Amino acid sequence: NEEIRKVVDDFLRLQADLQNYRRKHTESMSRAEELGKQDALKDLVPFSEDIAAALVKPESMTERETALYDSYTLLFRKVEDAYAKFGVEPTGTKVGDKLDPLLHLKVEEREAPNDESPGTILEVVKQGCKCDAKILIPSEVAIVAFPAAANGAQEETDDEDAGDDGEMAPDEAADTNPEESKEEEAKTDK
Repeated sequence: NEEIRKVVDDFLRLQADLQNYRRKHTESMSRAEELGKQDALKDLVPFSEDIAAALVKPESMTERETALYDSYTLLFRKVEDAYAKFGVEPTGTKVGDKLDPLLHLKVEEREAPNDESPGTILEVVKQGCKCDAKILIPSEVAIVAFPAAANGAQEETDDEDAGDDGEMAPDEAADTNPEESKEEEAKTDK
């Protein structure tokens, strides 16, 4: 009776382990599929922006050129519809929004024309895209410049970081023994 209970218990545990494995595997495959879709869309969406810029209808086209232009426009609309099926949509960045490093890429800083606070978006240079609420391509924006004092402090920090490239400061060099340095150099030369 005890052996039967142990076998049934082991069987139930193995069955639960199998269910957990299947669930984790399904989640992993779903996640991999989602990441693959996003990577592909990151590469493809910029092409649609280029095509949209190229599809500006020129003036004075012949009937044949108009038919050709219309067929290309129809084809491009089908591509846009496919993107919509995948959940691709513009981010909706607007002038007056605050800079968010997760959503925006700062391409230019300008002086405030009025009384806007630093980091306020003055111009959306290029609208970004998102897919299923995840940013594919951040919006490129021009913002109100931050005050010079903040920029100067940032530059000083950058300068301090730039000096930390493995060179020893004079006081650190005084702590090392010159004979040890010569012995190490001799070992590396051999």
